[in-house]
Amino acid sequence: MVSCFWNVIIGEEEGFQRLVCFSKVKPTIQEFSRRRDLYKPQRYELRRSLCPEIVEAACNALFFNHTTFSGIFSSGVMGGVNQAKNHLAMRVA
Repeated sequence: MVSCFWNVIIGEEEGFQRLVCFSKVKPTIQEFSRRRDLYKPQRYELRRSLCPEIVEAACNALFFNHTTFSGIFSSGVMGGVNQAKNHLAMRVA
């Protein structure tokens, strides 16, 4: 996903603009769960086939970077599922 992010950044203007629009969306626990369930591969080598569209993969890289510990896809959501300490919207200005 990270390589897709950089390919969109240096690639065509349309993909870059889609990524910029996506970056303004406030993250929620529901969106976190939806994206994780949708893009979590059963086997590591299948991860690329789950998100073949490069801009969507770049959006996922940005989303999980802002909502998980150290941007690691398999880690938990910042602030926990109950959002007791921090809420996801804090990570995106």
